[in-house]
Amino acid sequence: MSKEVNAPAIARGDKEAPVAPPARPLVTAKDIYEVPRLAVQGMLAWSLPELAWWPLSRLFGEVNAATHPERTRNEAAHVATVLRGMPPAIDPRRVAVENWANRYEERFQYMRAWRPGGWEPAIDVLGGEQVKAALDKGQGIIFWAGNFSFNDLIAKIAWRRLGLAVSHFSRPIHGFSTTRFGVRYLNAVRRGIEDRYLGERLMAEEHETQAALMRLREHLKTNGAISITVGNKGRHTAAANFLGGRIALATGPLAMGRTTGAAVLPVSTLRLAPGKFEVAIGAPIEVPKGADGNPDYTAAVQTYADWVTPFVLRDPGQWRGWRYTSLATAQRTAPAP
Repeated sequence: MSKEVNAPAIARGDKEAPVAPPARPLVTAKDIYEVPRLAVQGMLAWSLPELAWWPLSRLFGEVNAATHPERTRNEAAHVATVLRGMPPAIDPRRVAVENWANRYEERFQYMRAWRPGGWEPAIDVLGGEQVKAALDKGQGIIFWAGNFSFNDLIAKIAWRRLGLAVSHFSRPIHGFSTTRFGVRYLNAVRRGIEDRYLGERLMAEEHETQAALMRLREHLKTNGAISITVGNKGRHTAAANFLGGRIALATGPLAMGRTTGAAVLPVSTLRLAPGKFEVAIGAPIEVPKGADGNPDYTAAVQTYADWVTPFVLRDPGQWRGWRYTSLATAQRTAPAP
């Protein structure tokens, strides 16, 4: 089981004043509702066969979408803008509904994992040779984990089965809530299971990432493996072509790989069948030099976009990165970190 580290504590000494925590509400009505909700979902996860999870989750997803019609229309419209010009086989509303359905199925996985005996899914790990080659290189691995529905837990299980003690960076709000009560208790429902498969978890707020990044770099110096989830929040972003639109991503992991020599390995996670998953690890993503001699992060993000596209199209409802996309006319570039 991993240990959790409050990243700001790494960088400051005992004589320094602690960093003030963010102003979070103590608890909300949503938190109170979430407690019995998790309890009911836990009972279902413990008692129902895994074959029942998907149809039940799909029912919950349909009800969720129907009770939030405006949100569902907005999410479907966003998907539709990116799919503009693509074959019409993908139904944007179905993608939005399945995104929510998969959230319920994911909850069943975490809750079943708390049952005595745990939960051990079957996982096909593709690209293990990429991991071996990176370790042989001796400069560490950065798993750049794609924002797929089942990535948060399944990818971590896969890395542990490869014999890796991965250091993972996340926000305190990772989970079900952003309140102080939720971060401490509700989100621990997810963290407690994920941490079984990690070597270390580094948690930091958005304004306190420097210490966490230092710790991650130290781990890479020992030829260790770290993981960072693909996202669009960061000091620098770059945009690339994606399907019929554009995708904008934070380039921090790419910059870390360039400056440390670590291999940045993209990761996708897909559910193939009940209890059966695929984790694919791609070839290292290099940051080339542009015509001006500076690092070309836009080209690197394009490499990632090209790599992840086939996985997204295999099951669009399992990809949660639609919020990182926009119309092709909305182009953004990144200055060199």
